[in-house]
Amino acid sequence: MTGKPTELRLIPLETNSAEMAMALDEVLLEGAAAGKPSLRFYQWASPTVTLGYFQPYSVAAGFSGLPVVRRPTGGDLLVHDHELTYALALPDSLVPTKVEELACLIHRVIARSLNARGVSTTCQPAKGKLQIAGAPEGVLCFLHPAAGDVLAGGFKVVGSAQRRSRGGLLQHGSILMKASDHARWLKGIDEVSGTDLDVEELARSLGTEIPLALSLGHSGRPWSGEEKKRALQLVTERYGSVDWNRRR
Repeated sequence: MTGKPTELRLIPLETNSAEMAMALDEVLLEGAAAGKPSLRFYQWASPTVTLGYFQPYSVAAGFSGLPVVRRPTGGDLLVHDHELTYALALPDSLVPTKVEELACLIHRVIARSLNARGVSTTCQPAKGKLQIAGAPEGVLCFLHPAAGDVLAGGFKVVGSAQRRSRGGLLQHGSILMKASDHARWLKGIDEVSGTDLDVEELARSLGTEIPLALSLGHSGRPWSGEEKKRALQLVTERYGSVDWNRRR
């Protein structure tokens, strides 16, 4: 493929199991490395803990009873429940020299979209730590806002992590819609703002706004048979393997 791509593939909103969600995100990264940018939004079939790629498995001990899967991206532990998750995969030709700029760009788009829906947000100016009584220390991603993360009502409600491979970059992010019974210390957008946002409508809107922010067109295209086959392979070899998820 020559030159920069001009169109972003937008995959329809779906609900995934934990292991399939991570496998499909890696499939997107592989496609990006081959020059094909993609964006997808998804929700989780059941409450799930994901670990950053380099985190020790032991940090999930306080969340017994939930499935645990290791993400392809870095960062800290996440409890996925009532949220909208996105995965953006870009070839190197579309990635800023400073990859942090990409996270800030997407977060600004999400913040504007939330503001337009009556949710007042702020942008975290520098890496910090939220003090919330009873929350486990040093474990949860949403207690450690990075510069550019989106806050509402004093709580982090949007954050992301990245993974770079030869030829492409994957940015994986969570938009916390409501508090989970499994992480009551964290408040979602609905609690802190008093709104009840339509997740599907928000996903549709961001599916238009993010490509525009990247100066790309977009078109909706579902997964190919080859991509589904590759995702199933990754589930077997990695994300569905207890040994692989516990390897650190």
